[in-house]
Amino acid sequence: MLGLHALQLIGALAQRDFGAAVGALAQRDWLHTHARHQTIVADAHRRAAIAATLAPVEDATGPSKPRIPLLWSAKVNQSTIINGQVQATIVPLGDGRMVEDTRAKRKATFSAAKFPWAPASFVGSEKEWMNFTTFFTSDYMGFLLNGQPLDASIYGAAKFSATFGWLIGAHAGGMKPYNGSSFQSWRFDLGADHFELLADAHGVPVYSVTNVSAPGLGNYTTIVSFSGWRADASQLPDVWVGYNETAFKEPEACPPPSDPTPVDTPIFIFHPKNNFDIAGQDVGDGTGDVFFVCVDVLTNKPSGVDHHYQWLTSWTVHHNPHLGQYQNCNGYPPKCLGANDFLVGHEAAQGLGAPFGGMCETNGQTGEWWSLPVGGECKGGATPEGGTCTWKATRQKTIDSKCLLDQLGFKEACKHGGRAPFEEATKIFYGAFAHDEPGQGGCPPLNVSVMVEQAQ
Repeated sequence: MLGLHALQLIGALAQRDFGAAVGALAQRDWLHTHARHQTIVADAHRRAAIAATLAPVEDATGPSKPRIPLLWSAKVNQSTIINGQVQATIVPLGDGRMVEDTRAKRKATFSAAKFPWAPASFVGSEKEWMNFTTFFTSDYMGFLLNGQPLDASIYGAAKFSATFGWLIGAHAGGMKPYNGSSFQSWRFDLGADHFELLADAHGVPVYSVTNVSAPGLGNYTTIVSFSGWRADASQLPDVWVGYNETAFKEPEACPPPSDPTPVDTPIFIFHPKNNFDIAGQDVGDGTGDVFFVCVDVLTNKPSGVDHHYQWLTSWTVHHNPHLGQYQNCNGYPPKCLGANDFLVGHEAAQGLGAPFGGMCETNGQTGEWWSLPVGGECKGGATPEGGTCTWKATRQKTIDSKCLLDQLGFKEACKHGGRAPFEEATKIFYGAFAHDEPGQGGCPPLNVSVMVEQAQ
């Protein structure tokens, strides 16, 4: 199995050469949107490549089609549009790099960016950065986020497909303007799906658009501009060094603690009204949850609105202290990226820890995030002490998130703090649970005991 150190090296590729400031979207939202999008586009490319072999041969008197080498790499600036909305990302895919090897049936993309809300003490260090790699092989897709390998198979059997496999069946679309110059257009249509490439006079790709209609999901568009095109892997030379699919499918855990006695950890979670099933959900301590919410506030996406999480609950989680990979989970019912489905997962909030997102470290400046895997939940009379499960949660207090966000000055405290740790906002956050009266800085508890019992 690939060691954790080797995985960290894969994720830390020349970040200062092509990093940018991170755009804003909650980590868990963006990763799941990206996984779904990558699966849809890869499948469209594969179907188009097959269909293109049956397309009529172009008139030999027309312009010559670009000849895409079996191995190529380039700097890429990629944007995604879903149902007409440009998608923001936690790690911008602009200023990224891509390598594709058709003979080996694999490709990878890498981007790195500074996280604007990282603690001031992180500035100038590796912890200030978000590094993100997408790997495609002949039968697998996985992500590497700050050294943490995430299995993405929950979104289907995404696998390698040549980016320009459809070009063999494309027709010339005339000269089209782009970035102040004119380039030869090549187009291929397959039903409701459309593929276009603009190439220069030497046949080098400059700009591409993939537009795919996914039944039940809508319209997905990927726009990529290419620069620094090379017929070798030199734009991303070492991305496959040490790659081992097993590290994604069977992620390593932290070293077992010297004392295996289960511990009690206080955690918090924003959630929809009336939903108290926290199995397969991501949670945080006060500092970590505040980091999550304050970033949304600072980007005009308060969690109570953006994620439709109207309530906020504190729990005590009784769990095995042996921690594992943090699963990145989203939605109800949950979908989780990451193959650890037994041990309680852990990382620094926003993944801004080292090594491996702070999985096995204490992360005081960012706060802590945990994942509560469905496969590790203790049900009925089972407890972590028995060894057949790893965690069991007891609810402490539930409040309406509007009390925290709108009545106690929390949003203003986020803006005043500007970056983690949001000390003033964290103090307000804890006060909302310590007291019941707004006049004392608290929020009244909601009477939800019956709903909690039904969920458990």
